[in-house]
Amino acid sequence: MLNTALPYSPSSKRFGDYKKHPWAAVPPQARFTSTAAGAYQIVHDTWLEKFTKGLIVLPEGGELFSPAIQDRIAVMKLEDRRVLHLIRKGEIKNAVEYRTRKGAGLPNEWTSLPGGKENPMRRTLKGGLMDMTYLLNIFDIYLKEEERKAGLQ
Repeated sequence: MLNTALPYSPSSKRFGDYKKHPWAAVPPQARFTSTAAGAYQIVHDTWLEKFTKGLIVLPEGGELFSPAIQDRIAVMKLEDRRVLHLIRKGEIKNAVEYRTRKGAGLPNEWTSLPGGKENPMRRTLKGGLMDMTYLLNIFDIYLKEEERKAGLQ
């Protein structure tokens, strides 16, 4: 999914392949809005930075925006925000509420999280708030699903 439809496909917020970031083919001057895309709503500049710095290396012909690459970038962003250790320990609330000395935290990266600038506008399918209680409940649901898939339950 895309945060904003691409200029050459204004009626859809979906992208068709994982060869590269969906906004990579759009010239910077044509990017009037958010370039966030994929499972973690990774903006084009973040994606490009990870490859430019050589932090992600793929075999030739690999897809540059595959789900696995998106996962890698999300983990890197958790490391950048100094909360990966909290996530690994299951301290999700602490991770979301953690702020660096400069005040940056996960809600600055993912603005729909509780405390993020877009969060007050977000609602669940049932119309409720996407507050910390909701986040922790949905996290537990997905964690159990992943544990089941991995044969850990």
